Amino acid sequence: MVAFLHYGAVLCMTAATLLLSAVFKNSYGVIIVDFLLVLIPSFLYESSGGYVWKHVLALVPSKISEFRFTDYLAYNIPGRVIGLPAALAVTDAICIVGFILASGYAFKRHQVNK
Repeated sequence: MVAFLHYGAVLCMTAATLLLSAVFKNSYGVIIVDFLLVLIPSFLYESSGGYVWKHVLALVPSKISEFRFTDYLAYNIPGRVIGLPAALAVTDAICIVGFILASGYAFKRHQVNK
């Protein structure tokens, strides 16, 4: 389960990198933003915020390595309660699809050899 969640996080970061490369003109900006997307959430703590902060921070890809089955978070969607592993999988899938569609749209508008 943890390996599957890590694989989803890697695909999510790959899709984010694809979107950034379609938006930015040079590769330095993509590398810097990707580095910050991985580095900054690793220094954020769950105890520094409230209920919403803890639940949002648990869905960040760099926090998946801190996932433990003993620390159980539940997400209340109207009419349904889902656990953290399912929420991570759904969030990664939504982000992957969204980033890929946005990068396709951004790349269509990208002018090459103009």
